[in-house]
Amino acid sequence: MDALTALQVRCAYAPNGCEVISSYGDLEQHEIQCEFENIPCQLCRLPTSNRKNAKKHTLQECFQYMQNKNPSQIQQQFMTLLNTIHDAQTDISRIQSNIDRAITRIDELDSTCVKKPTTAHT
Repeated sequence: MDALTALQVRCAYAPNGCEVISSYGDLEQHEIQCEFENIPCQLCRLPTSNRKNAKKHTLQECFQYMQNKNPSQIQQQFMTLLNTIHDAQTDISRIQSNIDRAITRIDELDSTCVKKPTTAHT
């Protein structure tokens, strides 16, 4: 077993660019975190990664790739739909930000302009 742990092995993601050569015993831990891990997207088959620090593969990129690969009418409709959804989400975020600012301003005005009831001195 000692010979196996001393064995130096390339990372399984070497074809994707990883240059790590590690002992057999440490290799599994490296591969769990390797930034060169690539798995195919279930829709477009482009290589993607589930790593936290990896660039996220978006539906936009996915459908853009599929449209370029097969410029059918349905792909164009998907792209139009995705663009519309993205624009709507941007608008919603902007409106929510405006609402939050308005609420803050109303609270500020309320605290400065509304007369507080005074207690009668007897």
